[in-house]
Amino acid sequence: MKRALVLLADGCEEVEALSIVDVLRRGGVEVMTAGIGGSTNVHGAHGIDIGADAVFRREAFCAKDWDLVTMPGGMGCMKALRASEDVKASLREAHASGAVVAAVCASPAVLGAAGLLAGRRFCCYPGIETMIPDGTYVPHVPVVRDGAIITGTGPATALDFALALLEALEGKPKRDEIADAMLFGQGQKSEDRRHRPIASTLAYILSPDRSKVLLVHRTFRLDDENLGKYNGIGGKLERNEDVQTGMRREIREETGLEATSMQLRGTLAWADFGPHKEDWLAFVFLVDGYEGTPFSENEEGTLSWEPVDRLGELPMWKGDRLFLPLVFDGDERPFHGYMRYEGDEPVEWRWSR
Repeated sequence: MKRALVLLADGCEEVEALSIVDVLRRGGVEVMTAGIGGSTNVHGAHGIDIGADAVFRREAFCAKDWDLVTMPGGMGCMKALRASEDVKASLREAHASGAVVAAVCASPAVLGAAGLLAGRRFCCYPGIETMIPDGTYVPHVPVVRDGAIITGTGPATALDFALALLEALEGKPKRDEIADAMLFGQGQKSEDRRHRPIASTLAYILSPDRSKVLLVHRTFRLDDENLGKYNGIGGKLERNEDVQTGMRREIREETGLEATSMQLRGTLAWADFGPHKEDWLAFVFLVDGYEGTPFSENEEGTLSWEPVDRLGELPMWKGDRLFLPLVFDGDERPFHGYMRYEGDEPVEWRWSR
């Protein structure tokens, strides 16, 4: 059974704290709540007292005991947690051990103060992002997951956040089972409940003689679901970006290059991809013009020029070997592919032009 620790302090947002506990317990996760400040009696921001299961003590904390350490928001709660060196040290220890660490509303500032959001994407209650200058703030979304770090925005998205935590621990099928049982989303407009894959970009940058391609070898982050694999350059689209702008930004951030010429080679719809069984829609580009010198490494791994005709020899997702020939085959027509995964195996693949 997975185990989760919920850190509480006076001034917490009660709906956030109790949504986390409720949803995780519905999903079969063992949850312990722990109050800081020497008492199990936690006074919520809106006059609701919460009886914690235990008092948090640094000397009793063992990171390997927990699969998740998380915190609700509320300004008073955030300030108390952020001021605690014991809390910040425990969060760092939990993250280093491979546990998911998470915070919602104002409390992503605690993760920031612990040094866990540097170079990471995050969301929070509007205005709190100014306290996290070394992270990348993502506005207008309920939840952001970056590796083993999950952040949420506030009270109205407390269930979104709690369900994201459950998915991180128990997988998307369990998350969907609990969400359906709670009638989650049935109050939304029908158009808001349509299939919404994660929109992303993916670039393959050619050397001047077109014989090699720039790839990132993902080796730096132990919580990276792509660990050990060679990938193209890319990532999720921001809310306010068109596809080309997002692609140019990802190239700039990940390689240091400014793309001056690129062609859309196709689109890829991935279903049930990765450990969290997510659906993605990727716009795949071939980049044959750029300015600058590429980084030798970025926060995800080392960058290297690899021969195009030997890409199949590199460790990569098995599905990449299926679509990569379409990227480099010289046919001017864009391809459009669909690929469904079961675990690490692509079990369905079709494409057209």
